[in-house]
Amino acid sequence: TQVATIAILIIGAGLLVAVSIFTMRERIYELGVLRAMGMKKKKIVGMLCTEMLLLTLFCSLFAMSAANNSVQPIAEYLMEKESQTITQPMDANQQFLSGSEQEVPTLSASLSKESVAMSVGIAMILAVIGSGVGVLYCVKQEPMRILMERNG
Repeated sequence: TQVATIAILIIGAGLLVAVSIFTMRERIYELGVLRAMGMKKKKIVGMLCTEMLLLTLFCSLFAMSAANNSVQPIAEYLMEKESQTITQPMDANQQFLSGSEQEVPTLSASLSKESVAMSVGIAMILAVIGSGVGVLYCVKQEPMRILMERNG
C-alpha cells in the first residue's frame, strides 16, 4: 500500500505541475506586465505561491468537510448491504443457521483530526511542487518578449 500511495502522490504531483504550467501560460501576459512595470521576480513568486497555497487550503478544507459529512452515510449504506447479503440464503432450499434475525452492527465513521491534517499537508506540499514549477516557467521569461509576443 505504501508503493501505491507513493505512486499516487507522484502522479498527483505530475498532474499538478502540468495544470500549473498551463495556468501560468494563460497568465504569462499579466506577469509580463507586472515585470515590465518593475515588480521583482521574488515578489511575483511570493504572490503566485501564496495564491496557490490559499486556493489549495480552501479547496482541501472544503473537500475534507464534504468527506467528513458523507463518510457516515456511506458506512451505514455499506453495512446495510453487507448485512443483507449475510442474512439472505444462497438458494431457496438453504436454511438460515439461526432462526432469528441477527442485529445489524452499528458503525461510527468519521475522519480523525490527524488524517485531515495529513491530507491537507500533503495537498499543500503537492501545491508547492506544482505551482513552483509553473511559477519558475513564467519567471524565467523576459517581460519585453512576453509583451511583444502578445502584441505581435
